[in-house]
Amino acid sequence: DDTGMIVPDGIYSYRIKAGDRALNSGSALLENIIVNTEQPTAALHIGAAHFSPNGDEIQDTLALEPLIPVPQGIVSWTLSVKGPDGSTYRSYTGSNSAPQRTEFDGRSDEGSPVPEGIYAAELKLQYRNGHIASALSPSFTLDLTRPSASIRTDFEAFSPNNDGKQDAMIILQDGSDEAAWTGEVRTVIAGKELED
Repeated sequence: DDTGMIVPDGIYSYRIKAGDRALNSGSALLENIIVNTEQPTAALHIGAAHFSPNGDEIQDTLALEPLIPVPQGIVSWTLSVKGPDGSTYRSYTGSNSAPQRTEFDGRSDEGSPVPEGIYAAELKLQYRNGHIASALSPSFTLDLTRPSASIRTDFEAFSPNNDGKQDAMIILQDGSDEAAWTGEVRTVIAGKELED
């Protein structure tokens, strides 16, 4: 305003008038000047911390879910999947309202599979007033490698009769580094496993 203070948010108009020495006059009006100092924030959630886009229909995609408290006034948006080096592997863009959910299928913009690794997604919203809201998702892991394990025993059979000879079967096992492993002893009858 005339004192140098920022005017309240709202809709304003600008009018100009002029007159010359011959008493001719003219004017012009510019309406619908919007003052909007709002700076909305955003967040970006993910559906899981790990996914495996290998076509087995189990966690083949990762849900990217923007949380946008102020959806009004968005003129463009970008949702990018970035690798650990900061490179962008996949970009989704649009105008006006941002999507409520995007399924990342583990493929680049060119359609090729992206390498295994740790990724994060970034959301950028461009508002009409020039403000850019951005949000970074938690990191997530793209993992295509199946767990591997091996087991062996010292002997093929044992006799737990306390005679001091092969009374216990020692099972030696080794496996890849995973969140959890489960070992099971099962009964085999006529070549078929029965769960104990």
